[in-house]
Amino acid sequence: SYLGCHSHLWAPRKRDFSSLVDAEGWRGQMPAFARAGAVTGERRFGGAGRPVAIHNGVHDSNAALHAYRRQDLGPLTVVSTGTWVIVLNPDCPLEALDRERDMLVNVDVDGGPVPTIRFMGGREFAAISSNWQGSIAPASIQRAI
Repeated sequence: SYLGCHSHLWAPRKRDFSSLVDAEGWRGQMPAFARAGAVTGERRFGGAGRPVAIHNGVHDSNAALHAYRRQDLGPLTVVSTGTWVIVLNPDCPLEALDRERDMLVNVDVDGGPVPTIRFMGGREFAAISSNWQGSIAPASIQRAI
């Protein structure tokens, strides 16, 4: 799912490598698509007798989306926070996305399209809070909710 999050190498709507990959002649160097978690190879480290399985990775926000989808909770939106705030809503129509507002098509663990918005919320919080590191009283949280 990294390809769909942080590169211009994947075309989520086509479920295929992007035109950039073909324009640069990289397609032959790209590995076959593998589902997140799939064993993609093995390696022996040091003097180890047994090989260690190498698994295909998953982006953290996509892993969270997968975990909630497996619970069969019905329609949902996942908000992942940190330096970036990532909002994934699998039920949003792809046509509703606005590229000019940093809305994009992400991919789930199976390579399917996931409408996504993102913004640097962590940076914004740091700017307005002057990097405040204090604690928040539970009563304040309840009032805000």
